[in-house]
Parts: sequence; structure tokens; C-alpha cells
Amino acid sequence: ECVKTSPLLGRKYGKTPPTLEEAYRIIEALRYHGDKWRSKWGPLGDRNAALAAFLLGTGLRIHEALLAVPGDVDQAHNTVHVIRGKGGKERFAPISPHALAELQAWLEQRAALGFTDSQPIFCVLEGSTAGGMMSQGYMRKKLHEAGRKAGVDKRVVCHQWRHAYALHLDRSGVRTSSISRALGHSNIATTSIYLQGLSAEEILDDVLSAWTDGSE
Repeated sequence: ECVKTSPLLGRKYGKTPPTLEEAYRIIEALRYHGDKWRSKWGPLGDRNAALAAFLLGTGLRIHEALLAVPGDVDQAHNTVHVIRGKGGKERFAPISPHALAELQAWLEQRAALGFTDSQPIFCVLEGSTAGGMMSQGYMRKKLHEAGRKAGVDKRVVCHQWRHAYALHLDRSGVRTSSISRALGHSNIATTSIYLQGLSAEEILDDVLSAWTDGSE
């Protein structure tokens, strides 16, 4: 069923990515497992929450995040070394303080579980593939489920978090050229498309403010 929420959005899910407040609610929904299941599912929820925070706080593509190993993160300089980005390109991506705190907590828990620095940060935790790379499809499913649990009525997919990252930096006054480099875009025009993800309300507020803030 296609439900149009606005003439400007025009699809079942609009292009507007989650706000930071909504994203943090989704992260907590990923982490939540209830005291009854803490011993069994706790590490899975903590890993998934840390991965979501990592995606939000770095703007990395999902495959870039899943390939990362502990040595790729420079905690002293708040950066992540993306060795195999899209098209095989290499770059350094800044990581937000919130994402770094989530990552540090997960790395400590991960080490206690016996995983090594040669294995992916967000590796499979159990079964015959333990220590291997997680499935992108698994994380997409978990994000979707967490979005519904958190009551976020937006399209909650991994790539939207790159858009959320870009929009937050843009609203904070970061230059588009810097955002483009952080995202690993080869063309700044691609970044401009990311920054079009404003809600209908924001568009109306921006346009109306041009008439009400100036003198006539």
C-alpha cells in the first residue's frame, strides 16, 4: 500500500532520513533485549547498536563498516581508516564522540568474548561463521525492526543513515566540500543530492522565514 504523507515527499517513505533523536531511539531499540534474555542476546543487541551508532557517526557505507577491523580506528584522532571504499578508494572518515563512545564499549565487550584484532569489529558472534563478516541483509532487517519498535515512521535503512549524517553536518554549518570528502564522494553533486532530504515542514519554514525575517 502506498501512503502519500506529503505532496513534496510523494512515496510510502519519504526521502527525509531519521533525525538524530529518532536515530538514537532506534539505536536503543536495537540494544534492548530485556533482563530475561540479557545473558543470551545481550552481546548481539550491543553489537547491533554499536554498528548503528558507527554508521550514524561516520557516514560509512554498510559494507565499509562491516569490513572495518579494530586497527582501522584511531581513537586518539577520532578517525576511521576506510581502506576499501566504493571503487576501491581509500579515505579517512571522522567519527562522532557518541559513536566513538559506543565503539569503545563494544570493543571492550568484544575482546572479553575472545575475538581478535584481525577479525571485523562487528563480526558474527556465534555459530560456524563466528568471527566472520556480518551479512548486510541481517543488519537491514534489524534496523527495519528497530525503527518500527522505536515508533519512527520513516524509511529506516542503512543508506539513509549516510543521509542523516550529511544533513546533520550541513545543519551544523560544515562546508559541503568537507561533507563530500568525509562521505567518500567523487563528485560534490552527489553530496548535494544527499542534502535535499529536508522534510516538507523544514522547506516551508525556510521559505516562509525569508518573508518574515526581512524588512518589506
